[in-house]
Amino acid sequence: MKNTNIILLLTLLLLNFACTSTTEAQQEEKEVSTVEQKTAPAHEVLSKADFKTMLEGKEKLVLIDVRRPAEFEEGHIDGAINVNVLDDNFKENLLGLGLDPAKKVLVYCKSGARSGRASKAMEQMGFLQIKDLKGGYLGWVKE
Repeated sequence: MKNTNIILLLTLLLLNFACTSTTEAQQEEKEVSTVEQKTAPAHEVLSKADFKTMLEGKEKLVLIDVRRPAEFEEGHIDGAINVNVLDDNFKENLLGLGLDPAKKVLVYCKSGARSGRASKAMEQMGFLQIKDLKGGYLGWVKE
C-alpha cells in the first residue's frame, strides 16, 4: 500500500511538472512573439509595383495622400484621403478618421519626403503597418 501511494504521488508530481513546463514554454513563445512585433519596423517604403499590388489586393486598406489640398486637387491616386502633413493639426486630423492603428495604412506625398515625415508621426501615434510609396505621386504617374 505504501509503494502504491508513493507511485501515485510521483505520477501526480510528474503530471504537474509536465503541465507547468508546457505553460512556461507557451509563455516564453508569447513573449518572444511580442518582442518581435515591437521590434519590427512599422514604416516600410514600397516600390510602385509593390504599392500597386497592395492596393489591388483583396485586403481593405486606407490610402492617405499627405500633400497640401491644392496638390491633391491637381491629381491623386483613386480612393486616397487627403490629410495634409504640413497642417499643425495633422495628428488630430488623422485621429479623426477613426483608423485602426493595427491595420495597414498606405501613404504617399509628392516625391517621398513628406510621407516619410508623416510615417514617423504615425509611428509615434502607435500605427504598426505604414506602407510608403517610393518616389511619391510623381513616381506613381511616371511611366
